[in-house]
Amino acid sequence: MLVLLPVICFCMPSCRREDKEPDATGPFTIQAVLPEDTADVDAVYIIGDFNGGEEFALGNPLWQLHKGSTKWAVGLDPEKFIGGKTLADGYFLMHATRGVEVDASGAPVVRTLDAVAGKTYDIEVVAWEKEAGKTFDPSGTWTVVGTINSWNQASGIAMEISGDVRIAKGVALKASDEFKFVMDASWDTNFGAGEANTKFAATAGEEFALQADGGNITAPAGTYDIYLYPFEAKAKLVKAEDAPPQPQEKPVTGVSVAPTSVTLKVGETQTLTATITPSDADVKSLLWSSADASIASVSQSGLVTAVASGETTVTITVDGFSASCAVTVEAEDPGPGPSSDATLYVYDGNAWGSMRLWVWNTTGNLYPAWPGAEPEGTETVGSHSFYKFTVPADWCGDGLCMIFSDGNGNQTSDLAFDIAQGGSYYFHVSGASATIIDPNNFEPGEPPVPDDSWGIAGNMNGWNAAAAIEMQVAGDSYVAHGVTLTADTEFKFVQNKSWTVNRGGTFVAVNQDFAVYQDGANIKPGLTGTYDIYIKADGSTACIVTP
Repeated sequence: MLVLLPVICFCMPSCRREDKEPDATGPFTIQAVLPEDTADVDAVYIIGDFNGGEEFALGNPLWQLHKGSTKWAVGLDPEKFIGGKTLADGYFLMHATRGVEVDASGAPVVRTLDAVAGKTYDIEVVAWEKEAGKTFDPSGTWTVVGTINSWNQASGIAMEISGDVRIAKGVALKASDEFKFVMDASWDTNFGAGEANTKFAATAGEEFALQADGGNITAPAGTYDIYLYPFEAKAKLVKAEDAPPQPQEKPVTGVSVAPTSVTLKVGETQTLTATITPSDADVKSLLWSSADASIASVSQSGLVTAVASGETTVTITVDGFSASCAVTVEAEDPGPGPSSDATLYVYDGNAWGSMRLWVWNTTGNLYPAWPGAEPEGTETVGSHSFYKFTVPADWCGDGLCMIFSDGNGNQTSDLAFDIAQGGSYYFHVSGASATIIDPNNFEPGEPPVPDDSWGIAGNMNGWNAAAAIEMQVAGDSYVAHGVTLTADTEFKFVQNKSWTVNRGGTFVAVNQDFAVYQDGANIKPGLTGTYDIYIKADGSTACIVTP
């Protein structure tokens, strides 16, 4: 099988080359001074051909820089590089949300380095491709402007200041009136609701979201006190005779931390992620602490640093609620052995409901039969549940290829990846793709909605999928009642009247479930008579039933 490694292309880069050093192999360190607006909790990665480029390296903790007292650093081991590549073939730093590093003119920077084992190399990043989001300061003077004053922002209805709230009292609106909020008597900063060039109908007493340059706002005729919450980009209209809205504090009700246990070697770091409930709670105090900082210390951004061998507990306390992570620090590398097996964690973004792993390398298939290994179980990391697989140490290394499947015909494309012994890797399966992710900074979004329209196509209807016998929902299955079969009948199940998704298989017996697979064989029951035909909604099994 031909394995294509990703290629990174750069257009008109500004190229920088560090001083060349004598050739040597072994671990070394890159440490960087990053732009001042890079936050301690930001995710920054080193990218290059040596680790598969952005597609494979972005989101992989192995290539992530960690924040120290003044600089960010990442330790690199050439034994984990792929395809014989090194930093001499080009590398750059990349911010997970703000893009690649650029020079003062805005051109992408590509660096090269002939590294020597044991050395530390210092670099400086001037800027990121995308500027940091500007902090919007809505503390100016706000007015209500609209048809009520001929859209003249200079003569808008003044809003009183009450803490972080702005209020315009006793505003008489006709049903035909439209208005927006303007800051400092200028249309440069204005709030509307909904999409631009549309009208948004506000309901009295209900808070609604605003956005810059949004649509005009309307309301039923009446006299209102209009409340603007500029720091939250929200507004509310209250009938003048009603009681004004009272701000409601949202207290913290709980906190959790992930992971809940971690094992590090002296000098290694691990970022812990805290989840506060509710997510929009009004937090009054937050403190990270270590029970024994001589074993492992922790920063106020949740970065744990292993100091000396032993065991301790790192705790986050938020407004009286606490959650802890057990930290074990090992003094020495345990060396080859069971711990050198690699671990894969797989998130099912397709809502398959099952997961299998198929692996092969230059020696051939490493599992005896398709569709490969079942998971050892599941593990929750960063509030998401992952299937867990172990890859034996002697399988790890260059040229490893993988496919994830649900065991019923749905699968990802071939994934070429160099798995290091003892490594832990997190994958997100979505559609036919599997990508490396950071489990503690991962929002998978909603899984796809399964296609529910099953039908039967075969020689009884000219193999015309568009004219398939339609099946109806029956609990967790679909059924076609009263299907006439003859001794020479052949058929398959098709979804959405298309051969794109079809299921075939080998018939077993009447009233007995049998497995069906994507692009499987024609089903040949060899029966004569009228039957009810079922298929499970997930397309895994089917059954021919005597009515």
